[in-house]
Amino acid sequence: MRDITKSFGATDVLRGISLSVKEGEFITLLGSSGCGKTTTLRIIAGLERPDSGKVFLSGADVSSLPPDKRNVNMVFQNYALFPHMNAETNIGYGLRLKKTPKSEIKREAEQALELVGLAGFQKRFPSELSGGQCQRVAIARAIVNKPKVLLLDEPLGALDLQLRRRMQLELKKLQKQIGIAFIYITHDQEEALNMSDRIALMRDGRFEQLGAVGEVYDRPRTAYAAQFIGGANIFEGKPLFYSEGTLVAQFPGGLAAISCAGGQTRTSGKICAAVRGEYIELQKTDDESGFGIKAIVKEKSFAGGLLRIAARLEDGKEIIASRHGIDSPLNPGDRVRLNWKPENAVLLECEDVKA
Repeated sequence: MRDITKSFGATDVLRGISLSVKEGEFITLLGSSGCGKTTTLRIIAGLERPDSGKVFLSGADVSSLPPDKRNVNMVFQNYALFPHMNAETNIGYGLRLKKTPKSEIKREAEQALELVGLAGFQKRFPSELSGGQCQRVAIARAIVNKPKVLLLDEPLGALDLQLRRRMQLELKKLQKQIGIAFIYITHDQEEALNMSDRIALMRDGRFEQLGAVGEVYDRPRTAYAAQFIGGANIFEGKPLFYSEGTLVAQFPGGLAAISCAGGQTRTSGKICAAVRGEYIELQKTDDESGFGIKAIVKEKSFAGGLLRIAARLEDGKEIIASRHGIDSPLNPGDRVRLNWKPENAVLLECEDVKA
């Protein structure tokens, strides 16, 4: 995609986005509702025309081609299976439109069902299949046409949590097995982290950050990216001094250090730093001096195997520290100092972001 724009009436949905996807790559468009994810997918599929910009497939400009002339297929959240057709007939529908011989359709449908783990389900109708099985049939119907790119618009959104997690693993395994490029839409950051080679985080019709999973998670560029992916805590402060790759800054309630791999040496103005909850250390103390940021414990809660401790800083801002386990000697009302290792804090582009 090169410099794609799209508006609906007075609303700018896509604002000049560009994206290159490699053969066999799994890339996820991640973002909140209304950020432009589905419109991007529909433009790739040919279901929408961009106002400006071009779409290329294997080097060929397909911007003006209708959907049936592009070698891409799309899988939707609602399956879109024909209720009066069994699994085999649903899967072979596209092949029949291409006048493929019946014997070949049958063979291809059986192979596709085997790939998605539904061998022997040829004669079952959608009403006889579970939600997860219907979605597998929809995926089989898409891959049987051997597209160069498979587009998936929140295909697991209608499934329950346990099935969704299992399908994430199976879908990623399937993608590696068949070697087709997947462009996947979700608003679930955990799903994006689990499945993707790269993540394109979208915001207001633009890419807020685009990169490998580890890069987007560990080195977010903005406060929005840090909070959307992994729910990082954002600290605003003033730089004091820089020494040997580390910046020491004054935050409300105390001092803390940030590793500056990029050579940040600014010692004036405002800085913003992101620290994920698992990297924050809390120590109970009444000492008014020393390194670290003063805070008061507000509450403890549990999420799966994680203990989450909410603490309030001197400026009233709330932060979350998390760790594995189900107990802690800290209790609401305790005065603590919070700190982190310098390499676990990331300098950001400062901006106003709601917590």
